[in-house]
Amino acid sequence: MKLTDRPLRTTKRSGSHSFQTEKPELEPCYLRISQASYYFGVSRSRLFSLIAEGVIRSRLILQAGRIRGVRLIDVRSLRDYVESWDSEGKRIKRKEVEA
Repeated sequence: MKLTDRPLRTTKRSGSHSFQTEKPELEPCYLRISQASYYFGVSRSRLFSLIAEGVIRSRLILQAGRIRGVRLIDVRSLRDYVESWDSEGKRIKRKEVEA
């Protein structure tokens, strides 16, 4: 499943004519924890462990004066982590990311 599973076509009207256009496939740079867990099949607790270990990058978005915020996972670092495992469950490489 792609991260961009949305309708690819939209109808635009130009005067009395309408035509089909392709939407560009854009992959998001960041996902919420629940989205990353769903798309990559990694549990929420494992995602938080990987963040704490420095294996994947994330950002916390807070409003001024608030305690709770939104944790966003960097898709590229998560994809690199997932691709670092071979089909037999062995780690191909260990790449630490800077915080």
